Amino acid sequence: MSAWLTSLFANPWMLLWLPTIAVPLVIHLWNRRKYREIQWAAMEYLLAAIMKNSRRMRIEQLLLLLVRTLLLLLVVLALAEPLVRSVAPLLMLESRTHHILVIDGSYSMGYQQAEKQAFDMARERAKEIVRQGEPGDGYSLILMADRAVQVVGQATVNQKEFLEELERLQLREGGADLDAALRAIEEVIEKSQPAEGRWQRHEVLIISDLASNTWSSEGKSPALLGERSDRLARLGQDGVVEVFPVGGRHDANLAVTSVELAESFATTAGPVTITATLHNFSKQMIQQQPVELWVDGRRINQILVDIPAGDTLPVSFQHRFHLPGDHIVSIRAEGDSLAIDNRRLLALPVKEQLDALLVSGKRGSILPLEAALDGGDLSPGLSSEIHPEVVSESKLLERDLEKYDCIFLCNVGQLTAQESQRLRDYLRAGGGLITILGDQVIAEQYNQRLVEQGDDREEDAGGRGIFPARLGEAIYNGQYHFVDPLDYKHPMLSKWKGNPRTGLVTVPVIKYIRLEIPTASEAEVVLGLDTGDPLIVMENVGRGRSLLLATDPSGASRVGDDTGRSWSLIASWLNAQPFFEGLWKAVVGGQFERRNVLVGETITTRLAPAVAMEKIEVRLPTGQTLQLPLKLSDDHVSWSFSETPQSGVYRVSLEQERVGGREGEEGPLSSVLSSGTDRGMEAAAEDGTWLFAVNVDTRESDLDKLNPEDLPEGWNLSGKWQSPDTAVPPTQVASLPLHAFLLWVVLALLFTETFLAWWIGNRSA
Repeated sequence: MSAWLTSLFANPWMLLWLPTIAVPLVIHLWNRRKYREIQWAAMEYLLAAIMKNSRRMRIEQLLLLLVRTLLLLLVVLALAEPLVRSVAPLLMLESRTHHILVIDGSYSMGYQQAEKQAFDMARERAKEIVRQGEPGDGYSLILMADRAVQVVGQATVNQKEFLEELERLQLREGGADLDAALRAIEEVIEKSQPAEGRWQRHEVLIISDLASNTWSSEGKSPALLGERSDRLARLGQDGVVEVFPVGGRHDANLAVTSVELAESFATTAGPVTITATLHNFSKQMIQQQPVELWVDGRRINQILVDIPAGDTLPVSFQHRFHLPGDHIVSIRAEGDSLAIDNRRLLALPVKEQLDALLVSGKRGSILPLEAALDGGDLSPGLSSEIHPEVVSESKLLERDLEKYDCIFLCNVGQLTAQESQRLRDYLRAGGGLITILGDQVIAEQYNQRLVEQGDDREEDAGGRGIFPARLGEAIYNGQYHFVDPLDYKHPMLSKWKGNPRTGLVTVPVIKYIRLEIPTASEAEVVLGLDTGDPLIVMENVGRGRSLLLATDPSGASRVGDDTGRSWSLIASWLNAQPFFEGLWKAVVGGQFERRNVLVGETITTRLAPAVAMEKIEVRLPTGQTLQLPLKLSDDHVSWSFSETPQSGVYRVSLEQERVGGREGEEGPLSSVLSSGTDRGMEAAAEDGTWLFAVNVDTRESDLDKLNPEDLPEGWNLSGKWQSPDTAVPPTQVASLPLHAFLLWVVLALLFTETFLAWWIGNRSA
């Protein structure tokens, strides 16, 4: 359909009925031919009389034909719904304007006043612009979110369809990127110009609440601000860029900014401490604010707190999970006008026990570690939170590493390329790796495969290694050195902080391997030595954590002189259980963290090969269900889902009947799910469902506004703040639509045609 027609009619397809206006003419001509003339003497006298009135009768018949034809024409035009309110657009086609409407879709636009959101006010303003536009004007629509969305990219002249698109527009649950929106505006102009070729000017209107985290120049690089200024200058060459503020200047808001576990994991062995962080973004104290703990849809506890203005307050709850499996924890602090950040979810996989794999590189290297992890000095009747499994270094590849929450490499001499790759995959998936060095370690091999060499697969070529530091020379000068706790800054050392008699600073270390941290590394020194060298270094690798201990705490490694002294006396001198407990607690939790992401981030899981070639089913918070294919690798399968624009619980499941054999038989999926940590790389609930929590990024919760008068050069302010109290009703462009007027004319013509037919008939008689 021609763009010219769509600019003039809301339903241009109804114009296909225009040929029906010829029906009265065809009937008129047909009636003139259907009688056969017969000469009859008596008729000669009548014809002579009729000839005197023939001219009058011809005019009357033509008038009746004209009324009937006009009647059909107006019916067709009324059904096509003309958009023309003035003849100017028809006479001045080259003066049409391309309106580019940019609506802020960040979740701060959900702030509600007088039962109306700022986003609703933005849509109303956009609709008013369209209703005031002239027929033939073009319209494009961009949603300014964390990634600019060209909702209507190619300019359309169909106002009705554009208004319907505006009505369907939904608020996002992320932030907004102003510079991405400007790039999208240039792209829209570029793609619309060649196709239409008739826009004399482009008018850009950005409708936003002017939140400072989107509009402020603070923290932006000079290069980015310069690029923004250049874009504004280019856009202003053939049009104008205007900003219309909505939502008012209100900035009071309370947000739940985080929900965390004290130990980064949860088991049924004991109560779990859940800590929520609340931030008061307003300038007034919030008093007696109810904060609620919900678990699996049930309210467990509620406390009342006072939160000072502009301050942050941690709120802790304790809860014991009696059943293993996936649980959803929710912290709620309802009551303000921006509801989206008043609740925060935590997807929590709860286990009976964590699993640790202890890889022994030398006899005796894992003995104190195994004893400490297997219960140590626990009171009778209490179970340990972690269960150790011991293997020799030659058996490492025979284990499904993803089933373990942490892996200890204890004085392992070297690793093969395949073992290194498996450990790299394990860390990327959220595992925890503790490498304890000793006299068996070949530093050059470790440096080559675990420090310098990244992922050797094509998709990750050029990646980084998995060790937080390079292994240097072995340091031994015959003297004991002692631990430097570095002011007990790391949480791992909290048990020793303020308790100097526990003996941490008096532990003797006589030999260790120097750890060399790269300059650009983000590795953290947890514990040092009085020589200034690191003793424990840790770094995040992918979703997992890698920790290096520079000496052997077991006593299995001996110095090479006649004394035969142990590299350190950590296991015998210090209470070994809290020390080793601190090591594994510092690295576990990555697999738990991947269950909790922010809006827009990807959720993913690796599975055992038994479910290869099957499909994953994802149920969104809206209730919509999607199916995902599995990706097959050499030793595992995986899936990923990146469409997470909405916060809430995402349920991912495998259906058993699609995996097993005959009905009633236990298929591969049953084995994976029932065995849990025995065979599966990622344990699911008994019904084959994994739970993921997607939360908003609370940087958008700061409702501090940019003063419209402080807009930089290049922006043009269009009106004052629009709020429900100051909003002006949309302009009524016409009291009566043209198609309605045409229908009234049709009704009048129907009466006219009836009267003319009666009048002409009576005169003829």
